[in-house]
Order: sequence, then structure tokens, then C-alpha cells
Amino acid sequence: MSEEADLRADRPTAGELLEIIAETLQESVVPATEPHARHQARVAANLCRIIGRELAAETDPMPGLPPSLVDLDDDAASEAFEQVKRLVRAKLAVNKPGYDTHDAAAEAGVVA
Repeated sequence: MSEEADLRADRPTAGELLEIIAETLQESVVPATEPHARHQARVAANLCRIIGRELAAETDPMPGLPPSLVDLDDDAASEAFEQVKRLVRAKLAVNKPGYDTHDAAAEAGVVA
């Protein structure tokens, strides 16, 4: 057999394991923890979820940007702008899911 085994097909996957850890921290550890340590347990759960999303994300969401955006002509600047938007959305999908769909106009009149 010359074919290499795909270890990513094993279950549970790394992402699933991280989600299990996050759920355990959130559902079991946080409620049973002293108040001063709850924050750390929540942070650990959130870090597990971020790492899981990083593992699931595309490794290269777009080709590289030009070294400088300053001297681009209009067409190149327009393409670079689209690339930057895709890059930001890809990063937000990992670090802050749903943030890129936030409706700022709906909250414009809200006073916190």
C-alpha cells in the first residue's frame, strides 16, 4: 500500500476535541469554580474555540497583496481592496464569528 493514510479522517477531529474541552470548561468547570478563577476558565474555553476555528479555516484565503498599496493604479487598488476585504472577513470568521455581518446601522441610535 503506497497510499498515505489521512489521519484527519480519524474521529473525533482536533476541532471536535477542542469544542468538547470548551464545552466542558463552560458547562462544568466555570459553574464549579471559585469566582476569582471563573474568568480564566472562560478565557480557556474561548481560546479552544478560536483554535478550533483556525484549524477549520482555509490555510490561504487569497493570494498575497502587493508590497505597497500607495502607488497602485485604480484597477489594481480596486482589486487590492477586494483582497483586503476577503482577508479581513476570513480573519473575523476565526476570531469573531458573525462580526462581519453586524448591523451597525441598527444600533446607531442605541446609547450604551
